[in-house]
Amino acid sequence: MENKEDFFQRPYKYVSKYSISEATLIFINSLSLIVASVLFSLIVWSLSWKWNAYIYFMHIKMDTLFFALPAAFLSLPMIYLTKFVQNNVKRILMLVAIQIVAAILLFTGYFLGTAYQLKYFNETLRLTGTIPTESLNVTLYRILEENNSTSESYDTIDHIQVKFKCCGVQNKDDYIITPMSCYISNKNDIREIFPWGCLRMIKENVAWHQNITLSITQIFLLMYFFHMAMVLTVFISNHFKWKDIENKR
Repeated sequence: MENKEDFFQRPYKYVSKYSISEATLIFINSLSLIVASVLFSLIVWSLSWKWNAYIYFMHIKMDTLFFALPAAFLSLPMIYLTKFVQNNVKRILMLVAIQIVAAILLFTGYFLGTAYQLKYFNETLRLTGTIPTESLNVTLYRILEENNSTSESYDTIDHIQVKFKCCGVQNKDDYIITPMSCYISNKNDIREIFPWGCLRMIKENVAWHQNITLSITQIFLLMYFFHMAMVLTVFISNHFKWKDIENKR
């Protein structure tokens, strides 16, 4: 007499190779793997951008993505493990535990949010939407004022203008002599100046990255809950399928 383990390993002897719920789970696994890989790449890219661009005018002390990154890393083996848990209670409990850890990481990052400290300010602020205009304005003008006094500050304002494709704090009128970093690179050697000030471009960039961060967290949470629901559905379906076959014997 074939045992329960054999039944789940070779269900096609009794019914079709895959039930509707199992076929759906295979599809969800494939889709989840693609989504998780894309989101993982977005997290790495966003963190890299922030470390390279924001360092010139602020220090990020806490970021939601610090928690989303390990949660995303957990999702990759978790999706693979799903194929082994349909008929094993211990393995499904292991999967649930991983899901819970990932969800806790995401919720923690979501509620802690992003904490940052602007240059020349001692206060640590919590990012809500984007950086306050007044505080960022003061920071950028302080950097601009020191532009002619130290080479370090000169490099700083140049890096900011190149990274954010901007000129000055408000616009090019903040300069008496426009620096080369204000000019748009053009293959035809036509010298054009970035029309936007760095205050506007930085605020827009920070707001965009903040929206990306929150969206990544929300999508991961939805994916985890939906994925877990599908795993439990298949587990329960297989359990009752086995019970039904046992009762008929």
